[in-house]
Amino acid sequence: MLTPGDLPSTLRLEVRGQSYEYRLDTTTRYTRDDQARTAGWQAWTAAPTPRHELFLTLYRLLRPLSDPERRRALADLAAWSGAVLPVHSTAGTLSVPELQTLASRTLVEIGAHTLTHPQLSALDDGDQRAEIHQSRVVLEETTGAKVVSFAYPYGGRSDYTADTVRLVRDAGFSGACASFPGAVSRSTPRFEVPRFQVEDCDGDGLARRLAAWMAAGA
Repeated sequence: MLTPGDLPSTLRLEVRGQSYEYRLDTTTRYTRDDQARTAGWQAWTAAPTPRHELFLTLYRLLRPLSDPERRRALADLAAWSGAVLPVHSTAGTLSVPELQTLASRTLVEIGAHTLTHPQLSALDDGDQRAEIHQSRVVLEETTGAKVVSFAYPYGGRSDYTADTVRLVRDAGFSGACASFPGAVSRSTPRFEVPRFQVEDCDGDGLARRLAAWMAAGA
């Protein structure tokens, strides 16, 4: 959606038996100049172009889906757009040897984050349990280290439930991170630890952010 190039004028997508249709009359063309002008866009801020609006619309539609459903929808989108993914992507995941090397570093802790990054609140207890438990099993078998921390995919308050918290606790984790902002204190629930969003900045910029966050949490 946010790669320079032209798209067909109509998008038809079927998700969970329901048909969706989008007209792209004003968003068919997206140039390299458009991409350069919006390169710093963050998905939680206002969409700067109609193409970004469509991106967010499709993101919200696909986000609650199960992994097989999401993969089918993404395959349909790729076929519709004619997009060809690069053979060598800079956004690839870590290889097993790379993950093992990272886990061996004393300053790094590997935590679990589910198998397929679903919106856990959209799953039943059984599917949540499998995503949470198996992600830990796979990581421990891969790294040879005990995995004690968890982070909820997406991490907003609507992305997990009280049952999710219980399932994470029952799986043997010692704590879990969400992604809504907030300072951590002695009274912070161990299974709903907040986090501040750290955007790209230099050391001075990070120091200013830290000072502001500490002051707000004092």
